[in-house]
Amino acid sequence: MEEKILYLQDRYMLRQGTWTCVTVRVQRWYYRGPRVKLTFLEGYHKTSEEIDKAVSEYGKNPHFPDYPKHFEIICSPEDMLDLVKTLVKICETEK
Repeated sequence: MEEKILYLQDRYMLRQGTWTCVTVRVQRWYYRGPRVKLTFLEGYHKTSEEIDKAVSEYGKNPHFPDYPKHFEIICSPEDMLDLVKTLVKICETEK
């Protein structure tokens, strides 16, 4: 499995009052066809093991029962590339 971890600054501020880091993990593998998985996870997580542990701890904090906020999507590489092309088109600065 191929993997890459990226970090974004959440400007919406999931936890109001402070800037929050969002960890994005991109994984690619083959199982009855090529697959790509995006995992968006609140907070800074340096390794894949830290990401897996944080997701498994979901709902166990009584003060923040929805912590850590996370979202996962699995799709085909072609669909992911279509998403990337759309993001590039929307985010490009006007020349």
